[in-house]
Amino acid sequence: MSALTADLGILSKIKGIIIRRSVLDGVLLCVAYFLPLLAVKDQNVLTAVSLLYLCFFVYFAFSDWFCAFYPILFFFYDYLVAPGDIVVYRVYTVIFLLRFVYIHFGRGIKNLSLSRIGLALFMLGYAAFFFVSGRAVGIGVLIDLIFMLSFICEIRESSEAFSGFCIAFVAAAAVSGAVGFFLDRSDAASLLNNRYLATLNDPNYLGFYINVGIIIVFLHPFFKRLIFKLPALAVLYLVLLASESMTGVICNVLIVLFCALSLAFMKRLKLRYMLTLVLVFVVAIQMLLLASSNDWGILTSASQRILTKLEEFASGNIEAFTTTRSLLWDINIEKFLSLSEWEVIFGGSFLSAVGRDTMFFEQTSHQEFLDVLICTGAVGLIVYLMTVVFALSGDIAKLCRDGEELDWIRLGVKLIWLFYAFGLTMFLNSRFYILFLL
Repeated sequence: MSALTADLGILSKIKGIIIRRSVLDGVLLCVAYFLPLLAVKDQNVLTAVSLLYLCFFVYFAFSDWFCAFYPILFFFYDYLVAPGDIVVYRVYTVIFLLRFVYIHFGRGIKNLSLSRIGLALFMLGYAAFFFVSGRAVGIGVLIDLIFMLSFICEIRESSEAFSGFCIAFVAAAAVSGAVGFFLDRSDAASLLNNRYLATLNDPNYLGFYINVGIIIVFLHPFFKRLIFKLPALAVLYLVLLASESMTGVICNVLIVLFCALSLAFMKRLKLRYMLTLVLVFVVAIQMLLLASSNDWGILTSASQRILTKLEEFASGNIEAFTTTRSLLWDINIEKFLSLSEWEVIFGGSFLSAVGRDTMFFEQTSHQEFLDVLICTGAVGLIVYLMTVVFALSGDIAKLCRDGEELDWIRLGVKLIWLFYAFGLTMFLNSRFYILFLL
């Protein structure tokens, strides 16, 4: 009996240690997401914060919380830099890869579809080809793509991992949006008509990630309570409007419709929600019209841009409505067709989010599928589209089979990516494809 009592005492102590460690991990992770708010005005503080993140990585190296650092590091990629110009994000990716090999060596990987592996390897293969041929692809791009493959393997190991990642992503997007209002971005903003960028470098990229955050808030079980949902939506929508991204606004309209449809299928769409949605839409339209003729700061600037774009669309001026993207599409298609037969069929020109051949293609196409065609040729585009379609169909099949909130989020994020693929250059940029492959 005494031996049994001793064993139970030991187990109780172990349980207490585990609980205390779990609480400590949660507190430290919250601190990690709060730290950027303290460092927006002082470079010395920001450097100290960057060093502190490196300490976090050592502490969390083999913890289940380690994946949750990715969103905050992604949104603050350009700011978290340790002495010696050591980018904190890069340190994280390298540690993650070493950790991944150690954990999964000998036991394999679960829940990863062939389509996801295929798409990741497709991009990695072409990045390696361009790297070897001396194009603008650097070793960092190869590391990012290998990291992307391992990261999606890790997140797809369990629904809990994906769920935690979603919550962390919303938190990081909100922190980035809040910090962006206090940053001195005059140099970067002047290049983009003084549009709001948060902590990123492009308003349309910002719109992409903010829309991902919005769909998570609408559908994730964690945000069912209004005390979490309303503040999160308020911050995210303020950031979206401040970015003045017409692409983001159009995408958001489609997101709201998708969320309404998904909630209806899950039998969570109540009449009061529908009435609230209609009321908010009417108020938003009225505010848009009033803001355009009054000095309401961010709202005025955003409303004027949106109304201008709507007028351009109504008048049939597609070139102006797409901000000359349609003109770029025509130019690059014409240039592509003038290449040799080998390049048309198998590709070889370099036109990507990470660089381009400036001798022939002066600008990226702002259209993912066209850029993939130019980089990989007709054969490559067919393979690429097949993997994209298979990834989508796999998520739709799982949704039809299980119908859980997280399945709706996965599908919704893919649809956001698909929408933006028609207006942005993403090829070989792992930070866009991680969200698609999750």
